[in-house]
Amino acid sequence: MQLKDIDKATYRQHFKYTTFAVIAGLMVGALSISSLLILFLGNNEGSNFNLNLAGVAITIVILAIVASQVKSKPYFAEILYVSRLKFELSHINRKFKAIEKAAKSENTTALDILAFYYQATRQVWTLDDNTITMSELNSKEAKFFEQINQLNYQADANRYSRDLLAQFS
Repeated sequence: MQLKDIDKATYRQHFKYTTFAVIAGLMVGALSISSLLILFLGNNEGSNFNLNLAGVAITIVILAIVASQVKSKPYFAEILYVSRLKFELSHINRKFKAIEKAAKSENTTALDILAFYYQATRQVWTLDDNTITMSELNSKEAKFFEQINQLNYQADANRYSRDLLAQFS
């Protein structure tokens, strides 16, 4: 995966509107479908919990279908990019200790993965306004740059691909 610059304001606006749309769709859809199910299949004397649950489940399926159809639209490009970036970071996090250990042993692949990790983490945290732990990231990143400078190695985040993670366990 290649890192790319995205406009924070556009990302935040699209993410906010999409979140509100999903919440509104879930509320309206679940209430509407549940009401229709209760109207046609409900029991006046007993609980209609199962019908309400079915209404929510049907709405979630409908929203998932709609999401799969619209996710390729340009409006969702930033949201999709950030979600994919977070997914890549979660893959790296699973093997982070092994990658750090290999980087200390001057493994160039591990150094490239860490370069991607630090740049991607900074981008995601900046886009999501997660500034609380940014000083910790700055400290770790400074140590990383110090290490690659001592090795006289040019770590490149663009060399990252998920396939590189397979060699770390």
